[in-house]
This record gives sequence, structure tokens and C-alpha cells, in this order.
Amino acid sequence: MIAIELRNEIRKFILDRKSWLTASVGISPIVIISLLLHVQENLHLLPLGLFLSFMVFIFINSIYILVARESTVGNVIQGKDRTEERSVLKYQQLQLYAIVLKYPQLQPYAKTGLIVSVILPLTVLIIPRVVPWTGVPIIETRKVFSAQYPFESTKIVIEKGNKVEITVLGINPNWNCGRFFPTSPAGFQNEQYSDTVDPQANVCALIGSISSSSPQVYFLVGAHASFVAAEYGTLYLGCNDSIGKFADNPTNSKLTVIVVVGK
Repeated sequence: MIAIELRNEIRKFILDRKSWLTASVGISPIVIISLLLHVQENLHLLPLGLFLSFMVFIFINSIYILVARESTVGNVIQGKDRTEERSVLKYQQLQLYAIVLKYPQLQPYAKTGLIVSVILPLTVLIIPRVVPWTGVPIIETRKVFSAQYPFESTKIVIEKGNKVEITVLGINPNWNCGRFFPTSPAGFQNEQYSDTVDPQANVCALIGSISSSSPQVYFLVGAHASFVAAEYGTLYLGCNDSIGKFADNPTNSKLTVIVVVGK
């Protein structure tokens, strides 16, 4: 009996939400296209966006089920004997509408969905940043501009012993550091100059530094770098150009990187 009532409520819920679902389906392609255009260099964010969209969907529908009410005809003589009930029912004005739960059988599932849709995103997105010792890797995306000097902080704090992985996103990524043509994140091969930020790395290469104050010691990142942090500090990323010549670099020339920090 309960299974039949539950099935009927699910069918009722689907029919009630049909117009809302139809509107959502009609809008979603536009939203997805806009999202793809906006994050064309950050397609790795698409699974996260879909995950959050699904959690929002569960949250909204759980709230709807919990608060939905409907009116049903009742009467003031409930609880009295049948003789008195028959006499009272002669008078329609004594009937009234009782407000009851619209989906009583779905209430436990809605409560579970509400809890999951709140706790799961907190667990995946917020707790690892607030409580680093959870061991869950922190994944951040940053844009690094070739014209930026001094290097701008990524605001990603690295602990000593952390495993750090930095990857440049995109197919054949490149940027320009004031030359006639752009180059890859590895920079111009076999071109090292004493007046660049890091004389040991190729000019125009993507380089980084981990420092608790201003960067002093740099390391080559290139298109990809993976290492265990030897010290505590904030991660800095930038272009290995000649100091004093960053103003010649196009202000819109950039690389998009993803940084993964784990234990």
C-alpha cells in the first residue's frame, strides 16, 4: 500500500513540476553555451559546474517537496459519531478546507536530499580549504600575465612538504613577452640572459617562486612542473622577462594554469 502511495506521489510530483522542468530544459542549452564560451580556457571547470547544478537541482526540489501544501475538504465534526456527522453534512457551509502536506510519502527522501545537497558541496569545495589537514587536494586556476611585474601573488599558500603540480591549460598554449612572435610556456630555447628575473631559465618562460614575503628564488615551471615544496610560502607565477622591460609586453597576453596542492 505504501509503495503504491509513494509511486502515486512521485507521478504527481513529476506532473506538478513538468512546466518547471520544461522551462529548465529550454533554458539550459543557452546556459551551457554561455558557460562554454566563458570557460573555453577552463573546460576542466565544466564537471564542477555540472556537479553544482545537480546539487542545486536536488536542493530546490527537496525544498519544494518539504514546503508544498494542498487544501483538502474536511469538516468540523471529525471525531463525532456518524449520526451527528450525517446531520451536520447537510450544511455545506460547515465544511472547510484543511491544509495538508502535498507529498507526505516523499518527506523523508526530501530531507535526505536537502542534507546531501548542502553537505556534499561543503565537503568537496569548502572544507579542504578551511581545514587543510583533511588531505583532500586543493585545486585552483589562475591567469598569469606576461606584462605583470613584480609577480602577482596567486594567493595559494604552500606548506612545506606539500606536493605541488602546476599545469598550463590549453592546446599549444603561448604568450608574448615583447617579441615579434609568441612562444610556448617553455620560453625561447637556449636563450638565457643575465638581466632576466631568473637567469637560469629561458627568456619568456613561465617561472614561479614560493615565498613568505617578496619572491627571491625562482624555479622553472614551463608547461608543467611537479615537485615537493621545500619551504612554506605563497606561490608566485610570472614571465621570465628582462627586468625593466615588462612594459613592452602586451597587457592581454596570458597563460591559464591549474595548480593542485596535496599532502
